[in-house]
Amino acid sequence: MRSVMLMLLLLLPTRVFAQLHGGDVELHVVMGRIVTNQRVYSAELGEIIPNEVDEPGFDSLPGTFPSGSSVGFTILDALRVWDGNDFDSIPIETLAISFGTSLGPITTPLIPSIVAGFNLNVSSDGSWHRHFDFILGAPASMGVYLLQLELTSSSSGIAPTEPFFIVFNQNDSEVNHDAAIAFVENSLTIPEPKSLAIGLGAILAVGVARSKRTSSK
Repeated sequence: MRSVMLMLLLLLPTRVFAQLHGGDVELHVVMGRIVTNQRVYSAELGEIIPNEVDEPGFDSLPGTFPSGSSVGFTILDALRVWDGNDFDSIPIETLAISFGTSLGPITTPLIPSIVAGFNLNVSSDGSWHRHFDFILGAPASMGVYLLQLELTSSSSGIAPTEPFFIVFNQNDSEVNHDAAIAFVENSLTIPEPKSLAIGLGAILAVGVARSKRTSSK
C-alpha cells in the first residue's frame, strides 16, 4: 500500500505539495475519506528528549477539511514490540500521546483494544498541521515499537483513514528498525486494480482543481 499511495499522490501537480512539510503524514480527502500518503512511518525516540519524539507530524493543504471542523485520532491496538520476526508481542511499556500540556496523555492499552484520542481544530483555511508528543513509558527498554492509529474528522461526510502505523526506534540498531518497517510494509494488503483506478482519478481531480484555484489568485 505504501508504494501504491506514493504512486497515486506523486501524480498530483507539484504545486499541490508546495505547502506540505517534508516527513509529516500527508493528509488528503479523496472520495469522502481521509487518505494518508503512505501506511507506514518511522520515528526515532530520544533524539532530543529521552524516550520522546514529536515526529512524524500531520499536515494537509488548505481546503482539505471543512472550516470549523476538527481532526482526531484513535489508537487501534496495544503497543507492540519487535522480536526479530514479528510484532506479536505486547511489551510492559505503553506509549502516551499528548499535545503539549493541554491535551492528553492518551495511553496505549495493555491488551488489544481501541482507545479514543482527542480532536484538534482545523485551521480557518481548512488545513490541519499538528505535532503530537509520543512518549514511551517505563522501563523504556531498548527496542522497536509499533503503534497503530487512525485519524477521524468531526465532519459527518468524511470517513476515517485506513489504519496506519508508526514504527518507533528506542536506541536499537537501524538494521533492526529497517527490518521491522519492512515487515509491516510487507504485511499490508494491496488494493484491487479497480479501486486503484477510481482512487487515481479522484486524486488527480482534486489536484487539478486546487492548482486551478491557486493559479486564479
